[in-house]
Amino acid sequence: MTQSGGIVKEIWEKGLREIRRYNDITRQRYKDTRMERVLVLGLGGGDVVRILISNIKYQISNINITGVEINPEIIRFGKKYFGLGRIKNLEIVIADAVRFVNQQFSRLTIQPFDLILVDLYQGREIPAGCQGERFLQSLKGLRGLKGLIVFNRLYSKDQRGQTDKFVQKCQEIFKEVETKKAVCNLMVFCR
Repeated sequence: MTQSGGIVKEIWEKGLREIRRYNDITRQRYKDTRMERVLVLGLGGGDVVRILISNIKYQISNINITGVEINPEIIRFGKKYFGLGRIKNLEIVIADAVRFVNQQFSRLTIQPFDLILVDLYQGREIPAGCQGERFLQSLKGLRGLKGLIVFNRLYSKDQRGQTDKFVQKCQEIFKEVETKKAVCNLMVFCR
């Protein structure tokens, strides 16, 4: 299963272009679209971070990105071959994303994230706990007032039913949920 480059890059480029539209809505509501804190769950080789930096018009010096990846070998590979270690203002955390999110949410003081990107897969499967109500509630709690959470979900014929159920669960938890088809995946935008 492709985890970086090629089609994955195309999927995230389309999804991140959609964030610009959300920023227009945010500008109308809050008069402020600065994106200072970003959380990436499923960092992999860092494609999504590089795409974010190149597609979103922000001062990179003002953005702090926390990337969470469970596999230290992927981080090592990303640093060696994809320049992952040279991305400014990127803090890499080697951890299970579900545990990381739940631990961050349970802390007494939370510094909210303006954007949370969720790209969690083990092959074609979503890891246990990444679809549960506790995880989604914790993500919601980590999101700032103007924050946005974006999920990348497979949407092939065999995955469609599971993804549709996930979208329904998101609609129960978040006030605003929109979806956008991106190649063979579905991007789920939650506010």
